[in-house]
Amino acid sequence: MIDASFKVDPSQFGPGLLREWASTVRKSLIRAAALAERDCRTIYRKALIRRIEYQALFQIVHTPSAIGLQGELGLASPSQQAGDIVDLAVQALAVTPMKVQSNFFGLGRVTDFGGLRATILPSDLTFLINSPSASFQSEGGYEIPWLMWLLERGTDAIIDDYYVMYGTDSGQRGSSRTQDAIMVPSGKSGKNFKVKKYYAGVYGNNWITRAAMEALPRINQIMSDAVRKELS
Repeated sequence: MIDASFKVDPSQFGPGLLREWASTVRKSLIRAAALAERDCRTIYRKALIRRIEYQALFQIVHTPSAIGLQGELGLASPSQQAGDIVDLAVQALAVTPMKVQSNFFGLGRVTDFGGLRATILPSDLTFLINSPSASFQSEGGYEIPWLMWLLERGTDAIIDDYYVMYGTDSGQRGSSRTQDAIMVPSGKSGKNFKVKKYYAGVYGNNWITRAAMEALPRINQIMSDAVRKELS
């Protein structure tokens, strides 16, 4: 899980906050959570689409120094497929108020002013990997779990004795989803299909989690700003 929290320190808000009733503070935090969630999702979306892994999903490049993921993973409609994954990841981000404590059975003066907590990612990414856009069926009838390959397989060999060939001739283009790349047998040459190391991900360290960690400092600041706006 990747999360963040902001705890309200009443000493930073002046004496007025100390006189507020618990119900007033709770309502303020609910408003702050809604405001922060909207802005945190915007920041997280930007972090996801700025990553080189996302950019490569739209690129069919085949030079020794640069290979795009669209051809490697066989994505026929990357704008929809990658876009759906980004949308799901962003919608999973949630900002919620932390519990406000008070005396007199919860009706009196505040003893703990709570705060905000942002859950950016849950403990695992199965909600993304099992989504409809995370895989497709090849022309040969095989299920291609492209997102799982990208997020969890690292640089391990995924398909032995096969590799992606670019610049396919006209006779082969009908079998290519991208019209430029096709997976072919390597003829026992030792070539195996794998995700290139500069895009490869494993559990806890991949495109989605890297973007979340990059967004984390800004998310913390957004929650702080939202609380200060509502409680000041």
